[in-house]
Amino acid sequence: MVEARQVMRLVADVLGSEPLGATYMDFGHMSVTYEVALPDRQVMARTNERAEVFAGTARNLAILAGLGLPVPHVIASDLSKARYPFAYMILESFMSVRTYMLMKIQLDLI
Repeated sequence: MVEARQVMRLVADVLGSEPLGATYMDFGHMSVTYEVALPDRQVMARTNERAEVFAGTARNLAILAGLGLPVPHVIASDLSKARYPFAYMILESFMSVRTYMLMKIQLDLI
């Protein structure tokens, strides 16, 4: 599993801003996802050792956005695994950790 320190280094390298922290998001069955706090915003970093998992994701998000659905914008991605031993996508944060935790608590109560 990709660790928080690896994701923070990735985000710093790609976005040029030093992360304040990274929180593991335990949703999704195909990728390891972290919400990364930057000084001026939050981003989501999705990683996977199998690059094919992300094939078509950016295109699918663009199609959904074109339909007017609220989806995160892809800020950066690299499926080549040339610089890191995993493929990655960095997206706008669409859900804060706080919102996620509140939703998870509510779902656990159902």
